[in-house]
Amino acid sequence: MRRDLYNGRKCENPYQCVSGVCDSETKSCVGRQKGDSCSSHIDCNNGLACRPSTKWPFATQCLALADVGSECETEYDCKPRNFCWKLVDATKNFAPEKTAVCLEQHSAPDDIKFYWDSEKYPTITKESIMAHGTYCKSGTAYQLSTNKNVAVCVSINKISTSTVENPLTATTESKLSKTLKCVPDGKHYCHYSKQKPGAGQAAEVKFSLPCECGLYTEGGKDAGHCPIPDIG
Repeated sequence: MRRDLYNGRKCENPYQCVSGVCDSETKSCVGRQKGDSCSSHIDCNNGLACRPSTKWPFATQCLALADVGSECETEYDCKPRNFCWKLVDATKNFAPEKTAVCLEQHSAPDDIKFYWDSEKYPTITKESIMAHGTYCKSGTAYQLSTNKNVAVCVSINKISTSTVENPLTATTESKLSKTLKCVPDGKHYCHYSKQKPGAGQAAEVKFSLPCECGLYTEGGKDAGHCPIPDIG
């Protein structure tokens, strides 16, 4: 029989559960109840989180998962489909808020500004773009060039390639596809833009990423592709 089952998982015997308790009626592992003291999330019953009390002495207790807008320390404090992140204060030059809050995943429209975690993501990479895009409807966010602490949601509708690392605009016509090809020689970059209606071919580049090796060859040469080709 399986062991080390978390609270809410089906069980037959207590020794299978991390909590050491298997409910005889529901045949599921049971943790500590709301209001009980705890030291970690796995101590608490399904649907609860180990969170600090809002009253002195701020002891950690099993409490209901936090709603959107509630303070949090990790995503495990938040309800399912939400995550824990900081916003920015527009009245203080978009300085990050002191505490993180629970936010709904993929809920923010384009141009919404929030915190870019420069400590965890100091450089622009596919991972950092997608991680911050967790908050955006588009699934994509870029780092504001004038304030490295600010992320902005954006819907990309144009991709182009060139040997210029960070161009201001992309004028070469391109089509979005699942296999946008490029030259993986360390000198070519993929430029991601949001082209506004009536803007002609010029489009402001929001971010650029190095061309990635496709791990195959075409015509005897290494083939490459843009890191985030299936977008828009």
